[in-house]
Amino acid sequence: MSLVSSDELVYNKVADILRQSEDLYKLSSHVEKLEREKDTFDLHVKAELEKHSESLQRGKLALHDSHLKRQKLLNELNHMRSLCTAAHKMVEQFPLISQVSRIYKNCYATQQMIVQLQNLMQETDIIEDIIREDLEHDPTMPNLLKAHFKLTKLRTFRDEAMYQASLESRNDASTTLQSSFSNLNALSEKFDRLIFNYCSNLFELLKVGNTKTIVRVFKIIEAEEASDEMLKSIRNAQSNLTDANEAPFMNLQGSSRQLRNFWSEAKEIFQASVAERFHQAWSNFITQKADLELEWMFDDLQYAFKVLPELASPSFDLARVFAIIYQQCLVNLVKDSISSDTPAAIFLYLINFHKEYRAFYQEHAPFSADEIQPSLEDGSNGVLVKEYTRLFTQKIQEWSDKLFQSSVEAFIKRESEPELDSDGNYGIQGTIIFFQMITQQVNIISQTNNPEVVSTVLRSIMYVMQAMQEHWKTVMKTELQKHLSTSNTPPGLMEYLLALANDNLKCAGFMDNTLLRTFELATDSREEDLRESFGKTVDGFILLSDIGVNEIVEIISNDVKPALATLFHPGWYQSSNMKLIVDTFRDYIVDCIEHMVPGLFDVFLLESSNALTINYLRGIYNKGVTFEGPSAIQQIRSDIALAIRAFGEYMAAEHLKATFEPIEKLLLGMLDAELGSVAEYFRLLKESYWDAPLSLVEVILTNRTDLDRGTIRKMVEIVRQENSNMQQYSSNKPTIFSQITPVNAAPL
Repeated sequence: MSLVSSDELVYNKVADILRQSEDLYKLSSHVEKLEREKDTFDLHVKAELEKHSESLQRGKLALHDSHLKRQKLLNELNHMRSLCTAAHKMVEQFPLISQVSRIYKNCYATQQMIVQLQNLMQETDIIEDIIREDLEHDPTMPNLLKAHFKLTKLRTFRDEAMYQASLESRNDASTTLQSSFSNLNALSEKFDRLIFNYCSNLFELLKVGNTKTIVRVFKIIEAEEASDEMLKSIRNAQSNLTDANEAPFMNLQGSSRQLRNFWSEAKEIFQASVAERFHQAWSNFITQKADLELEWMFDDLQYAFKVLPELASPSFDLARVFAIIYQQCLVNLVKDSISSDTPAAIFLYLINFHKEYRAFYQEHAPFSADEIQPSLEDGSNGVLVKEYTRLFTQKIQEWSDKLFQSSVEAFIKRESEPELDSDGNYGIQGTIIFFQMITQQVNIISQTNNPEVVSTVLRSIMYVMQAMQEHWKTVMKTELQKHLSTSNTPPGLMEYLLALANDNLKCAGFMDNTLLRTFELATDSREEDLRESFGKTVDGFILLSDIGVNEIVEIISNDVKPALATLFHPGWYQSSNMKLIVDTFRDYIVDCIEHMVPGLFDVFLLESSNALTINYLRGIYNKGVTFEGPSAIQQIRSDIALAIRAFGEYMAAEHLKATFEPIEKLLLGMLDAELGSVAEYFRLLKESYWDAPLSLVEVILTNRTDLDRGTIRKMVEIVRQENSNMQQYSSNKPTIFSQITPVNAAPL
């Protein structure tokens, strides 16, 4: 190709592209859309940056203002110190006056401390009386705050006294004071236990409507927290006063108090109380074999989300505090269940409970469950689903193995007849039990409305079923081979094959009735794969049923093998064994019609009649066969009539005609054919049965005794020529002739 022609192709291609004007119009609209989105995004970013800039500026101003105020305060304090220093120079003997003043103040403070120590026992008794009276007469504890106020004053006095004693070098002072404050310490501990007891029974108080006590409890916690915050501020200020000139301000009021961390302890009490309820629920399940019940969580969280926030300061954020506590306990319970020998039903309950838990949050909580840490383990790949799947698969495998082994043992030993159902049909009990268990589990998971669980369980069920199908194929094949090759086998194989065929056809029906309706509950992403696996499993049951029928037919064929070996022999013309063959088939048909499910019996009749046709045609390959023209045709028609009468009691006429038509097309056609008509007969045969073997036709023609050898050779040459001229339809569906091979005879 020349360069010019190549350029022309390029130009033509570009021109063709440019002619697609609608694409250019779409490009313009996309550009406009992107520009609008960019403008909107720019405005949003600009607004957010302005907000952050304003917040940063306000923060800088506030920080600068705090520095100025701190410096001003230090300047004032230094000014006061300067005045004190100047006063020393203005007044003679100022140090002596200052010392006398300090002595007086210390004496007064000591006198006040002695008075307070003398009244300490009385004050503690008053507080105890207040608390006792409320506990005995009013559960709302109206004087609880008053008792706390008085107790706080006594604690402050104790802390200051102990602090001052610690500054002295004498140890006996601290010991004496410690002994004096023993009653106060006991009362303080008792009061704290009372408050924490209310914290432990918070939801019980809410359920009886005692909200006033809860309000007072949280007021006390709030007051303790405020005192702790003040102490932290004092200590922080003291840690920042590093200048020696600022030393006089180190000993600020309140610095002697100890941190109580009341709110932290209260949260620990909340945690312990909720954890105890979870532990009790789990213990009841383990020790008393009771059902695991966690629905009480929803009542508690309803109070935590709706009621408690109105009874306490917003700074406590009680809704989130209890959300974290309950979720932590729920996660811990899940971990405990995984580390224990927990039944699969409990995991299924927990999966359903997590779903209800999330729905509850969406309806009642001021935030999402996903905002709470630790996160839940309830996703499609969560530990609950994985553990339930593992246990379910393990259990169903154990059930199936146990039932399979018992069923196989009964199938192999055949010590008694198979079980009879209410309709008188044979069956194997293990199959029915297995599907009852499957149905029970499917009904349970259907109630969960959890797509991931449904998908996983269905996949496990079908995996186990397909494995069982493969095992049964091996067992059936092995038992049939033993039956056909040796006589030393337990009787009743036909009955057990019939029972197994019945069961597998029922299983296919059970699949449609039990499992198919649950597919709509599975996840959309897996539904197609599940349906494919479902179809494979159903086909497997139907195939097993067909195998059972076919093996019964093989047993029948094996029973009539001696009689089939005499077909078309010289003695056959005087005394045909066809009646014996047909009677054998009829006996098996009678046995099967009594104990075989109706739909399967029709399949059995079709396979049996086909088997009779195949075995009859195989007789052509018997050694020593002769076809004596009209006599052979008459005897063949007589044999076919016997078969039609036997099967005609159960099969429709059109089915019988189609079944025995190959005999008429082949045998009667080739026996009636002459030199001029053999080609037409052969074409009619091949048109109906494209895979009819040429060797079979040659055997019939070669063994005809009503024709001379020269005519026979010419007829064989004609059919060979016709066969080579015919188009072979190897891609067509095989006919009955594909199963006709030499039996008990050497190939031609």
